[in-house]
Amino acid sequence: MAMDDRVVTTSAPIHGSCLCGAIAFEVDELAGPIGHCHCQTCRKAHSAAFATTARVKRKHFRWTQGESLLKHFESSPGKLRHF
Repeated sequence: MAMDDRVVTTSAPIHGSCLCGAIAFEVDELAGPIGHCHCQTCRKAHSAAFATTARVKRKHFRWTQGESLLKHFESSPGKLRHF
């Protein structure tokens, strides 16, 4: 997946959550464009042809609910996958 240095800002935070709503987050600014990764790990993790992703700097991301419910594993060196 190729990313460039564009920054995407929004007038209001972007809100997201897991499917059941127990975990929620907000994003103030994206650190690049939204992209689609089609590597083998993303395809397997999402049971799809690709995974839609966006880069976010930590200072622009915050958990708003359920952070303690998150689990993760290291899928490749330095890459944590959360669920």
